[in-house]
Amino acid sequence: MAKCLRSIKNQTYKNIETIVVDRFSKDKTVEIAKSYGAKVFVTNARERSVQKNFGVKQSIGKYAYIVDSDFIVEPEVIEEAVKKCENENYDAICIHNTSDPTISFWSKVKKLERDCYKDDELNVAARFFRKEVFGAIGGFNESLVAGEDYDLHNRLLEKGFRIGRIKAQEIHIGEPKTIWEIARKHYYYGKTIGEFIKKNPRRGMKQLSPIRPAFIRHWKKFVRHPILSLGFIIYQFVRYFSAGLGFLESVTRGRKEMHTPFYSQGIVTLTFDDCYEETINNVISILSKYKMKATFYFPTSFIGKKFEGRKLVSENGIKKLVKKGHEIASHSHSHIPVSITLLDNIHRFMISFLGSESENKLNFLRRSIKFFFKKNQMKNVEQYINDILKSKTTIEKRYRVNCVSFAFPDGVYNNKVLNILQRLGFTSARTSDIGYNHFKKLKPYALKVQSWDKCTTPEMAEKWVKKAYRKKLWLIEVFHLVGRENNDNYEYFTSIYHFKKHIEFLNKMKTRGLWILPQKEVMEIFSEISGKKEVVVSPASKLVRK
Repeated sequence: MAKCLRSIKNQTYKNIETIVVDRFSKDKTVEIAKSYGAKVFVTNARERSVQKNFGVKQSIGKYAYIVDSDFIVEPEVIEEAVKKCENENYDAICIHNTSDPTISFWSKVKKLERDCYKDDELNVAARFFRKEVFGAIGGFNESLVAGEDYDLHNRLLEKGFRIGRIKAQEIHIGEPKTIWEIARKHYYYGKTIGEFIKKNPRRGMKQLSPIRPAFIRHWKKFVRHPILSLGFIIYQFVRYFSAGLGFLESVTRGRKEMHTPFYSQGIVTLTFDDCYEETINNVISILSKYKMKATFYFPTSFIGKKFEGRKLVSENGIKKLVKKGHEIASHSHSHIPVSITLLDNIHRFMISFLGSESENKLNFLRRSIKFFFKKNQMKNVEQYINDILKSKTTIEKRYRVNCVSFAFPDGVYNNKVLNILQRLGFTSARTSDIGYNHFKKLKPYALKVQSWDKCTTPEMAEKWVKKAYRKKLWLIEVFHLVGRENNDNYEYFTSIYHFKKHIEFLNKMKTRGLWILPQKEVMEIFSEISGKKEVVVSPASKLVRK
């Protein structure tokens, strides 16, 4: 990446900003990027199409230039591209990319291939855009993993936008060094290429063909380099054979399951119910220190007031949470739970009793009996729905955020409420049912949790996390009161010492690939997959791929 950023900094056109989009990299990406004056955004976006679109949205310039982090850019690239657009009214620019032949024998082979495309009209993709044009066609198709650049170029042509070329080049310094790397790369692409073909049936098939007009036009290059030509034949065989195997596997096992790393990740979401002022004051600095974002649930009628004898966070406190990037979510307006039948109660009890860890079963049994005799319940479902809507509307108007996550008061629900939440604009709802969430059979409006109470220890919580990590599950942890002393023996108390120790453990697990994300962001990724690191340069703007 340092070489890429250095080449961008050395551009003859100076009125640019650099944006680096990183996905929780474990190396020194962020430090390197900042040392070159880049703006760094860390996102959980899985694939490069999503990352590129995100980066362009962050830019402020008139143009956007997308550069992968394993490329270096000749000094005149941005200046030539800007002049071409300004003086000749082009909407996008193609920048020829070649390969660094010093990397390996296979990089020499790839350079032979790439140089055949220098004057080609088929195997080419624009990399520099007027930002308004990029937005008008919807940016990169985020459902694509392979061929997303061809797809964008094809849509530019279909819409009649003018695409030009410049002389300055990009140089790829990240070519595979071994046959195995080539096979692995194209096997991965093969698993998702079917989606590209569906969207580009005619031109796409020509762009993917192993026999291309560009090779025929430049046949003399192959004659002059017989050893490289033999290597080219081997390269193409491995490339298409591996892609074919990937495609067959995607057909037999399902593309969505195969291509995404999402299902191979353990995920933890930290949630806070009721949001007592004491809790917020104690946890916010700890979360900020370890750069973790959480989901905070508020009963909106009690903001800044006392609830169950404790003061909730104030309006300003919530605004600070929003500013720090935390999710603000609904816990209803009045915090009165919906009335449920005896059968519903028994069903919930069995789910949670079986889902709880052995050391938690007695605690859960005691809490369930206590709730069963609770009198303050809302029996009118319509009234309950209006209470939820009032909370959602209050949050969105006051704090200018999109409120899409909900937590049932006392964690209880019935089927009538579950069936209407999606229509109210929520993407997920959290219960108090004990357990873990399996992505392949996820119930978005009945999410299970592991809840901290006065008996929970960091060692117990570590077991929850390790299980989620090991079995690739989504663990949602629930906190209520986080403080220094539990003077009134509150049921859902967590000591600040235990909380800090647990966050330190989660931070260590992050280095092993565990994701720590707010509830809303997990559902956004899940929606992309189930429904659905780049550098951008824009004069003023760029995006680097990681």
